[in-house]
Amino acid sequence: MKSKGGKGKDWDSIVNQIDSHIKEGNIKVASDILKSLSPQDIKRDYKVLFAKLAQRCDMFSWGMKLLFPYIKQELNGIQKAQDEEKLIYASLLIRSGLFEEGLLLLHSITSHLFPEKQLYTAHAHVLSWNLQEAIKCYLNYLKYNGLTDYQILVSNLNLGSCYIDVFEFEEDFFHKYLSSFYIYLQSLLSLKI
Repeated sequence: MKSKGGKGKDWDSIVNQIDSHIKEGNIKVASDILKSLSPQDIKRDYKVLFAKLAQRCDMFSWGMKLLFPYIKQELNGIQKAQDEEKLIYASLLIRSGLFEEGLLLLHSITSHLFPEKQLYTAHAHVLSWNLQEAIKCYLNYLKYNGLTDYQILVSNLNLGSCYIDVFEFEEDFFHKYLSSFYIYLQSLLSLKI
């Protein structure tokens, strides 16, 4: 079932179109499509999806504009924001350089349904050079079942970078890190460009 809303737009189709452009490396095209949309027209059910797409296009302030009304309502005690809205808004704050604000918002999420909470917390710690805490968060994130091979690979690469920076790599982990990196390189070489 395709969802229509906001002047009859097919939001599912627009999300898929933007996602395809991002995956193909056409970030400018994806960004232009996002910029052509009015945040007020996007239904709440789709705002998290569009905020995630904006994040992937490095359009952090645009993504925050989508979710801010719900965050503001929670801050004012009017209505509680959904955990996923807070999660993505916190990630956008962190990517914008507002680490402490992002971490505060992440800590307000009590649900364990979002492994990304650990991932975004790790990102905040990396960006603020608190690598010891980042290592703990990446290790916690990697304990979740259901992560894709890509998520595991990228997290292991980030974790390995943290270990190297603090010179605390263990031999077993280091071998696993190198093995993941080798698999990553093999997958890159197998791409037909």
